[in-house]
Amino acid sequence: MKLIWQYRYAKFSLLFLFTIITLLQLFSFPGQFRHMKKQGVIELWQEVILTTLMAAILLSAQFALFCIWKIINLMQRDQFFSESSLHWFNLIANSIRFASISALFLLGLILLQADDPGGPVLLTAITLFVSTLYILASLLREQVRIKVRNQLKLE
Repeated sequence: MKLIWQYRYAKFSLLFLFTIITLLQLFSFPGQFRHMKKQGVIELWQEVILTTLMAAILLSAQFALFCIWKIINLMQRDQFFSESSLHWFNLIANSIRFASISALFLLGLILLQADDPGGPVLLTAITLFVSTLYILASLLREQVRIKVRNQLKLE
């Protein structure tokens, strides 16, 4: 019974995080960049690029959360080490890789305009965190791949 609540809590947390990311994607970041443009801090083309890059990063995060949801479903059915799980891990790794590349572009754009080190330092930390998540997802994917191959050999 305790395990069922852990799965439910994990899914609730994913759903809540997905909702927060969606709100950031639709309201917070576009509004912030629009405000920066009105203040004369950035130009229109920068607003469009910043909004697009942040939307891409957040969309990647949403997709990764969806994939994690699918993996939790597989865990509940005791199918974590399966080809289906491997498929979802591949999608997570690709999603996080895309987010890492987008974050690097965003960092480059911010570094060109930065007059305060706070933004670039924060964005560097986020970029390193996302890159570390990519490495972790790749390692997990490889472990699942090895386990699936070994199971197929035994059958």
